[in-house]
Amino acid sequence: KQNKTECLELMETTHKVICEIINLHMKCEVPGSLPLDIVDHIGKFVETLHKMYAFLEAQQDGNKIKQLFRIAEGNSLLKDCQAGLAQAVKAFKIDTTLKLMINAQELEDRLNNMHQELLQTIREFSDAATTTCSEISSVSSPMIVIISNSFSLLPPIPKVFHGRESEIQIILEMFEKEMLPRIAILGGGGMGKTSLATAVLHHPTMLAKFKHRFFVSAEAAKNSIDLAALIGLHVGLDPGADLTKPVVRYFQKTKDCLLVLDNLETIWDTLAAESQDTVEQFLSMLDDIAHLALIITMRGAERPGKVCWTHPFLSPLQPLSQMAALQTFMDITDNSYCTEDIAQVLQFTDYMPLAVDLMANLVDYEGLSAISYRWEEEHTSALAMGYDRKSNLDVSISLSLSSPRVTAQSKELLGLLSILPNGLSDIELVQSKLAITRVLECKSILLATSLAYQDNKQRLRSLVPVREYIQQYLPPSESMMQCLQAYFYAISQMYHNYNDKQLHSVINQITCNLANLQEILQRGLTSHSSDMKDAIYCVFHLNSFYRITSRQSMPLMKHVESMLPSLADNHIEATFLVENLLSERHKLLLSKEWIAEKESVFDQIDDAHLQAKFYRSLGRYFLTHESNPVLAKKYLQIALNLSESSGDIVSQSNALTEMCNICQLSGNYVDADVYISRAQQVSQLSGDLYAEARACFYKAILLTEVGDYKKAVSQLNQSQQNLDICGLSGGDLHYQVLIRQAEIHWRKTEFIQAQAIYSQILENTSADNNGVSYVYALLNVVYIDIAKDMVTSYTTQDLDTARNILNQYERDMLACDMAEAELNLKCGNIDLARLQFEKVVYSARGGNIQCASHCLEKLGNFKLWPLSERQVISTLVFLSHAIHHQQKLEIHKALLFFGDILVAGDEATGMSLYTLALEGFTFMDIHQYRAECMIRLGDLAHKHGDQVKAKAFWVQARPLFERSSQTKSVAEVDSSL
Repeated sequence: KQNKTECLELMETTHKVICEIINLHMKCEVPGSLPLDIVDHIGKFVETLHKMYAFLEAQQDGNKIKQLFRIAEGNSLLKDCQAGLAQAVKAFKIDTTLKLMINAQELEDRLNNMHQELLQTIREFSDAATTTCSEISSVSSPMIVIISNSFSLLPPIPKVFHGRESEIQIILEMFEKEMLPRIAILGGGGMGKTSLATAVLHHPTMLAKFKHRFFVSAEAAKNSIDLAALIGLHVGLDPGADLTKPVVRYFQKTKDCLLVLDNLETIWDTLAAESQDTVEQFLSMLDDIAHLALIITMRGAERPGKVCWTHPFLSPLQPLSQMAALQTFMDITDNSYCTEDIAQVLQFTDYMPLAVDLMANLVDYEGLSAISYRWEEEHTSALAMGYDRKSNLDVSISLSLSSPRVTAQSKELLGLLSILPNGLSDIELVQSKLAITRVLECKSILLATSLAYQDNKQRLRSLVPVREYIQQYLPPSESMMQCLQAYFYAISQMYHNYNDKQLHSVINQITCNLANLQEILQRGLTSHSSDMKDAIYCVFHLNSFYRITSRQSMPLMKHVESMLPSLADNHIEATFLVENLLSERHKLLLSKEWIAEKESVFDQIDDAHLQAKFYRSLGRYFLTHESNPVLAKKYLQIALNLSESSGDIVSQSNALTEMCNICQLSGNYVDADVYISRAQQVSQLSGDLYAEARACFYKAILLTEVGDYKKAVSQLNQSQQNLDICGLSGGDLHYQVLIRQAEIHWRKTEFIQAQAIYSQILENTSADNNGVSYVYALLNVVYIDIAKDMVTSYTTQDLDTARNILNQYERDMLACDMAEAELNLKCGNIDLARLQFEKVVYSARGGNIQCASHCLEKLGNFKLWPLSERQVISTLVFLSHAIHHQQKLEIHKALLFFGDILVAGDEATGMSLYTLALEGFTFMDIHQYRAECMIRLGDLAHKHGDQVKAKAFWVQARPLFERSSQTKSVAEVDSSL
């Protein structure tokens, strides 16, 4: 009863805290942009929630004996929960029950209102989407011809024009929908607005639709009167002081007219607000003419007002696709270059059409290698072939910067964006506390002038040519850099503090800013500033992130290593040692002297957590790279002792998981289960979701080995769920979980399902970033080809690729040797295959029980080898090995093999063994081997004249063979039937 009361109090307080956190989110200036100190409090609250979960789970355990022995542990956990909630109440300033009730009611009202608004938005969006979809019709890419029915001099059609097919289609649909639309083609400088307008002007549809087509460049106009004069000149009016009304009268009298006003931003940006109104008035007068179609091109993302622009608006032009940029480049250049080399050069342009055009012309004149060198030296200045906006990239960018709308602080923000390849989100703009008073207003200005754009993740970014220009002429100030450095250092520290505890937003921020962090840290490490150590620790934190998410080692780790002698800081050196060891993919020369020397470094610092991590990294290294489980266990035991004595439960969980791994690899499943059960318990107490995911994963391995596939799948699902929650899906552990899921399908002889998972892994990983996961997926595809009797030349190629990758990582080749033995056996090279299997068994003894079991199974299978005394011994060894290690699947396979040996001389015993094996395979749901047992029992029934029983067995076996992709066996069953 006392616990019930305390549990209710915990729940009530938790509800208050959660309501307050939701309230804080709803009050944010930018959705989700909570200050980092609040995020820190949320992280601590999450830790408390995990402890509460562990406490409540323990209270529900019906085992009274267990509860009796865990009274002290439960009381301690309860005190921790109460203290954590008290801290949360204080941190979130939850004062009174009355206030909470009022806030809760307000919160509920606001949530209901937001829900209704969301539903309305969805309805509107759905209606709009339906309307749009119903109006869109497929338009094939037109052949553009140069024909003009008007006396106005039209610009020539673009000779090279790729990548704007969708925009042309949208514009044509606007003309089909409204007959005479008003269209604004917007976008940044160099995006090809004029080219698109010209292409539309010459389109066959426009030729057929409009008798009069006019193209007027507004570059020379300074006001609305100048603009009217330019239009009057093109339509053939006599010069006058103000041709505004004559121009309007001309278009009112002349039907079937299409007017294109190009570069309208030139006049727009030079006018004051009151003068801009006169331009809008003039455009409004043109808009009132029912039989005039109007297209304008304008730099930026804003349309002039007082015009009923056709809906849906044409989105501002974006850079070309990679393919369109490549086509443009190859159409311009006369020389033939390697596609990879061209792609490298095109990366400098960010596929901005003007930059692609200029780059291609320069390459055609100077050559690819010369331009690559010039870009490294001159950047955007290299793309200068003239002095106007259409032949000089710098001029084009400077024109955008000269707009009166671009304020000094907007330029400061643009300077910051120039060094940030990933750009910045609204949350980062607000939280980083930049020395910019109205940072979101500055963002709007950059978007309006198209000096920046928002990508598909709603991050504010600049294109590469713009960034290069700004870095050269308007680099970010030191104060701006310091603000951003401090913010990102705080983010990395937050990840370090709560790296695996459900702070999904922190994980997302780091993922979205990896290139930014690389740039900022590079500057921080070379600045010799007081915060250099912060930059170094940030490198360590990010290296941990790289490792967990299956990326290569943080590139700046090598730079930090070169700094160690001059720093003379034991803690930094110790942290580097740990991170470097945990990230190492190749063998190192770790002598006893080297280890003793590094141990002395840890003796000089007071950090038990780091010391335990060092010994754990040594244990992992010796197990993974040296295949030395004895030495690995020695160092892991030291790590476990250190973490237990210091009360470091996160390190305890990690060390226990590694100890479990050693035990299960050597076939000691009893000790492995003890270690992994403790690891799961400790990881739940710590609230470390990633550690808990690893513990569930290794528990699944253990359950798989003893044949409990249903529970194994449950553990794998729990592991994946934890990874999803803490934002670490897609890392190495994620792919290991997938591999284990595929292996369970493999063991159940569900080869199609297994192959689908392996194909998914191969599609989403690479030898560089996910080497181990990639290579084992590749090897398992080889095994499946063999099992399905579908060996091809690709099978051998896959095996060679896997061997080469493992050789690069200097890993043992047992898995490759096994696959090669399987191939030789399948190809009839029996003696060589036997020799290879026996060699793997010898090499795997005591260290890799799975490899040994697989090879012993092959050696013990009577059907694969000629019957001999040696064969009987091999089968007996396989059975003894399986029984010793409690491998349920292998035990029943051995029973089947013994049935094959004995059935000829002792039919009753053979039949009993088949029946016993069938029961086990049925319980484990192993399709192929169930079918094998049924075929044998059916054949025996057929031999004794019981055709009904024989047919029943064969009929049941057929779908099982089909499910396990055994086409030859299916054909044999059909023949028997």
